[in-house]
Amino acid sequence: MGVPPPLTKARRDERGVSTVEFALLLIPFLLLVFGVVDFGLGVWAYNNLSQAVQQGAREAIVRGSGSPLGGPGDDGNNGARTCADSLPTGSVAAEVCTHAHPLNPGNFTVTVTWNCPFEQCGVTRTVTVGGQYLFEPMLRDVLPFPSINLRSQATMHVACCLQQ
Repeated sequence: MGVPPPLTKARRDERGVSTVEFALLLIPFLLLVFGVVDFGLGVWAYNNLSQAVQQGAREAIVRGSGSPLGGPGDDGNNGARTCADSLPTGSVAAEVCTHAHPLNPGNFTVTVTWNCPFEQCGVTRTVTVGGQYLFEPMLRDVLPFPSINLRSQATMHVACCLQQ
């Protein structure tokens, strides 16, 4: 009667099963949690991008082309520039980058377009400020997630007509 019944022997072999099950479930759970955090960071980055572009367009329309922000052709007021560039103080692009300070400046591109010359349009002229941010998810090193181009644009009418 020294031989244990088969059920008792099987029970002894299951001692580490809960640890293995925990380890197997922990990996997908952590990927899910970090995925939710990554998604939240992406929404946060888009919100910062959108707010910065709107603030830059607002600065441009309130001050107009006769202000230190300048007008078409001035460095930092036309074309695409990254926030990592040395932008002229007071330019529209510099204003946008100032409002987007939590974002990585090397991944943030600002585009400013004055839609017509001041002499031709007067107070009806508009300025379009666009921003593009390359969002790099945290999980791209673990899973094959691509970087995401976030874009925002604001077009506003010039509110004043300062002349140089």
